[in-house]
Amino acid sequence: MFISPLFDKTAIEEELKAIDQEHAKNLGMIERQVNQVLKTELAIKGSMLDHFSTGNLETLNKPDLREHIVKFFEERYSSNVMTLALCGSFSLDELQALAVAKFSKIKNKNILLPMPSLTPAPLYDQSALGHFVYINPKESVRTLKLLWPQLPSSIRHLESRLLSFLSHNLGHEGKNSLLSELIKQDLATSCNAGSEWVCNMEYQAFKISMNLTDKGAKNLELILRITFA
Repeated sequence: MFISPLFDKTAIEEELKAIDQEHAKNLGMIERQVNQVLKTELAIKGSMLDHFSTGNLETLNKPDLREHIVKFFEERYSSNVMTLALCGSFSLDELQALAVAKFSKIKNKNILLPMPSLTPAPLYDQSALGHFVYINPKESVRTLKLLWPQLPSSIRHLESRLLSFLSHNLGHEGKNSLLSELIKQDLATSCNAGSEWVCNMEYQAFKISMNLTDKGAKNLELILRITFA
């Protein structure tokens, strides 16, 4: 966390190189390939998803970059939109004293974060949904992902924890679970489920991920029937 950063131009240039190296390293990752297909091939052109999510030297090295960073810091960097967690072998009073001593100088600019829209612009149209999408990975994997990419945001109903309930039940590995049936039929070796926020919490995505056996990779429709049974 910054209190009085210099935003030195040399340090910014080094950070750009680090971002570019991280981007290049991640290009071959299967998760990055899946996200790229979702964003560039399936999402509505011009939607909130239709943009570069990380950046590289070409996209970030722009004129007046330092001025843009300073402007962002001055307008958006505020303690009231941050959360701090300290973990240590000290007492709670000692941890509180450390937090006050080290972080109280971060200015509170009383920034108000907008709530997600009740009627956000769609990310996908019907032509992009309800399909099998096959991705030829650069690494050897047999993975099936069932994805619901634009569920309504539950930000206003966090206490209900509906998607957490679904995640727990669909990802359960015990007797009579989805995974137990998939293993019984030699279709998959693992199964997990979870959700994530999308586009500033205006949507949520829910997915079920399975690592398949050779038999499972040849029987996707059977796996779907078992999942939705």
